[in-house]
Amino acid sequence: MEPFTKALEVVARVMREGAATHPDNDWVGRSHDYHLGRAEEHLRLWRDGDQLEDHMSHAATRLLMALTLREVDAIGEYRRNRPRRLIKQRGVMHRCR
Repeated sequence: MEPFTKALEVVARVMREGAATHPDNDWVGRSHDYHLGRAEEHLRLWRDGDQLEDHMSHAATRLLMALTLREVDAIGEYRRNRPRRLIKQRGVMHRCR
């Protein structure tokens, strides 16, 4: 598990560096496709030998951003569409989400 932990530390470093230059956390306002496209671009640059950035780390970070947005969206979709249930509080029936 230790090598995987190291990789996540690298992603965390990229996120910290990004937060310093983008303090408004604007990545959450982008689409999944945007982050996937940026990840693809970083992988292309890495394969082409570009060394201006750690492209593999940036690609991994963009993929985790897209995954995070997908999962958060899935949770929100579940919460919006889950069956409503009735609960009884103090003798009164209430509709819950």
